[in-house]
Amino acid sequence: MKSIKFIQLGKVIERNKEQVTIEDNQTYKQVTVRLWGKGVQLRDEVKGHEIKSAKRFIVKPNQFIISKIDARNGASGLIPNELDGAVTTGDFLSFNFNEDLIIPEYLFWLSKTTWFIEQCVKASSGTTNRVRLNEKKFLEIEIPLPNIEQQKVVIQKINNVVGLINQAETELNEQNELVAELQKAILCQGIQGKLLEQNSSDEPVSELLERLQKEKGGQIQDEIPISEVRFELPKGWEWVRLGDISSYIQRGKSPKYSEIQEIPVIAQKCIQWSGFEIHKAKFIDPDTLKGYSDERFLKSNDLLWNSTGLGTLGRIIVYKEEYNPFKIAVADSHVTVIRPFSNIVDSQFLFYWLSSPFVQSEIESVSTGSTKQIELSTSTVKEYPIPLAPLEEQKRIVKKIDSLMEYLNKLKEEIHLAKDEMQNFTKKVFQEAFGQL
Repeated sequence: MKSIKFIQLGKVIERNKEQVTIEDNQTYKQVTVRLWGKGVQLRDEVKGHEIKSAKRFIVKPNQFIISKIDARNGASGLIPNELDGAVTTGDFLSFNFNEDLIIPEYLFWLSKTTWFIEQCVKASSGTTNRVRLNEKKFLEIEIPLPNIEQQKVVIQKINNVVGLINQAETELNEQNELVAELQKAILCQGIQGKLLEQNSSDEPVSELLERLQKEKGGQIQDEIPISEVRFELPKGWEWVRLGDISSYIQRGKSPKYSEIQEIPVIAQKCIQWSGFEIHKAKFIDPDTLKGYSDERFLKSNDLLWNSTGLGTLGRIIVYKEEYNPFKIAVADSHVTVIRPFSNIVDSQFLFYWLSSPFVQSEIESVSTGSTKQIELSTSTVKEYPIPLAPLEEQKRIVKKIDSLMEYLNKLKEEIHLAKDEMQNFTKKVFQEAFGQL
């Protein structure tokens, strides 16, 4: 396309300055533009009195829109039909096309190229947190502009390839969902004792509990009522209360924080389904540690269970001291610490049960409080029913689940890499379609 002429954007698009007077009782659609060319979408619908502005810009289908704040991050696109009449703030620039010179879809695809985003970076200025696209400089960007027929050829070529890419990405997403379902199924099968053959030489749970009762010098709770039983157990298993097989179950304490980075406080944000994220932890004031008994300091194989708030409630990990470079840690008041008897239950087996669909699907229903303040009480945690297998069988089940999960995680990683390759291929398609810019 080196023979194609370059022309300033301002010659083919014109700023849309149409505004609407905001009326308090009228409902308005507001626009958001996703980063990296991911689309123009409805942000929300609000009443005029919520906008707190006398006027807003109004947009129409097929106008080009770009974020002044995130133009350097690829936040641009075309207004879809469903956002006809939506409003925007002055942080977005919208433009009408001179369709005798340029097809809207041509600029849409061009705006997704690395080259175009680089031009937007050059046309932006300001301090670190106040960088904005300069409208004048933006309209001075010179773009490669073939005639209308050649634009149609470019558009058709891109649409053909992108259609195939989208189809492939859909299939990859379906595969990813299938892997996630398989992971859930493996957990469900595993904690029901359906993944492996039983070994008759394993010590039955009833004998484990008898020994535990003698060691504790107390009474194990009565048999769990049928209404709380999730499924029929294999021979040698027993339903037990979590509190009966744990030496310690307690919420952490609300700490006094400090800038002294000695002892981290494990909060809910540190406990993710992807694993333990110690780098998100804040630190406790060392002078307040005298108020902490020894049992409050976390130990390897403790389970840390997020116990408050929608979206965080229910996430759980097995704590390992080797993952904590500070060696010592405490939990905050939103995290329940569960310390099971190691001679009765394998922590990883318990983790697999508590993270399984059996538990996670009902976690909100067994919690208390209002929607935003929902929490899992310590008493509920202690009373939670556990399908307890013989200890050696637990270990075999854990080993089997671990190996299957490792395989499925590799599949997920391959799917992720394939999606990355799709993105790279898309960029190459744009590059070939628009030439060496």
